[in-house]
Amino acid sequence: MEKKPLSPFQAGLLIGIVLIIIGLVSYLAGLYTQQWIGYATYLLLCIMVIIAVMSYAKSKDGYVTFGNAFLWGFKTTAVLTALYVVYLLIFIIVFPDFKAKMIEITREGMEKQNLPDDQIETAMNMMDKAFYVFMFLGTIFFFLLLGVIGSLLGAAFAKKKPVTPFDQRTT
Repeated sequence: MEKKPLSPFQAGLLIGIVLIIIGLVSYLAGLYTQQWIGYATYLLLCIMVIIAVMSYAKSKDGYVTFGNAFLWGFKTTAVLTALYVVYLLIFIIVFPDFKAKMIEITREGMEKQNLPDDQIETAMNMMDKAFYVFMFLGTIFFFLLLGVIGSLLGAAFAKKKPVTPFDQRTT
């Protein structure tokens, strides 16, 4: 019986759910203000995509090309990014105070740097107007970027067998 690999949709859903759980736990525990939690989330995303791509190649017994494995990883990344954006939409509805908290944290950080008051006010006005745009575009950009990196690394590390034209396997 042939092993059936996960589809990119299933893998993206699984990785996305893990990242959503981490995001919710970090918010409810008050860790969302810590810079390291963001870095850890991004690193985890990349590692999970690498593992998923390598697992995909293994489930195909290595009969994949670099391009097949990369494309599978990129599709997975697209699914998990879309899922996370939907989560963010729901998150800002459920926790409307998130924006105000983040603006206040940013203000405090700028005050600690002894920046002039007019510069702080200008930055706060800009952040207030464009907060959600930066949040969504930043998430999409970084998730896709790290997903591409994870897909490239996963495809590179995956054990591949050369596929010949005479091979009866379908990839």
